Amino acid sequence: MADEKKKKSGKEKKGKKEKKSKPLPIREAILTYSVSQREQELEEVQCMVDQLQVKCDRDRERNERLKEEQELHLRNLLSQVHNASSVRSEEVCREEVLESLRGKMAAERDEQREVQELLSSVSSVEAESARVCAEMSSWHRFGAEERHVLDAAIGQLRKEMADMAETTEDMMRECAVSGLHMPIAPCRPSPS
Repeated sequence: MADEKKKKSGKEKKGKKEKKSKPLPIREAILTYSVSQREQELEEVQCMVDQLQVKCDRDRERNERLKEEQELHLRNLLSQVHNASSVRSEEVCREEVLESLRGKMAAERDEQREVQELLSSVSSVEAESARVCAEMSSWHRFGAEERHVLDAAIGQLRKEMADMAETTEDMMRECAVSGLHMPIAPCRPSPS
């Protein structure tokens, strides 16, 4: 028996060596590759399923906790409403409600009217501001463009005044030399 086992194991070893050295047919190689790919995809899908299961369990626990908090919050709100309703137990009639609504609507209309008035006053102030800005810019332009013309005219007038003063002094000297007396006082131009 032991000899048979040795012979069989020897034959199996020889057979395995022959299979390793012998290439697989293309069809079997493709099937082997396809099976390995499917097994790998199956492992990935199983891993994803496990992750989703963990996430689902975590979400379920969170939902239960949130539901408990919600119920507690609702109980608190109901107790507050109950306390508030026990404090104010007077009944309100339809006319009071309508009157209150009319008052609120009138207040809202007044507020809208005030807003419109403010908007119109803002637009008028903006128009006035634009007009003043335009006027100021025209004055600035005038100052920048016409200043040299005005300076030249003022210089010319000062020169003429100096000439007139000099001429008047000359005339007074001639009158003094000739013995005539002139009642006109001499003009001196202001220094500038």
